[in-house]
Amino acid sequence: MSRSGVLRAGGLFLSLLVLTTAGLSQTAHTIQAPGCQWIWPIHDMERPRPPVVDPGTAGVGVTPAKPPSDAVVLFDGKDLSQWRGERGGPARWKVGD
Repeated sequence: MSRSGVLRAGGLFLSLLVLTTAGLSQTAHTIQAPGCQWIWPIHDMERPRPPVVDPGTAGVGVTPAKPPSDAVVLFDGKDLSQWRGERGGPARWKVGD
């Protein structure tokens, strides 16, 4: 290999080394939680944790399933109290089997 070939290979190696180390220094990304003014680095153990949600239970036979603890139950099979009609008033649908 000639001297110019060695210099080119060395230059290429140094260029790749600089690009690699620049890329590695960028791995400590920070993100901002929605509605919060604080910014935490990724994997920071001081970041706030999401609330724990009870997943509910599966229905077995005639026993109905229980919804997750953070669910908003719109229809429980009995009434339409959580529903509104087209114009904002109470829903007029008939509930039955």
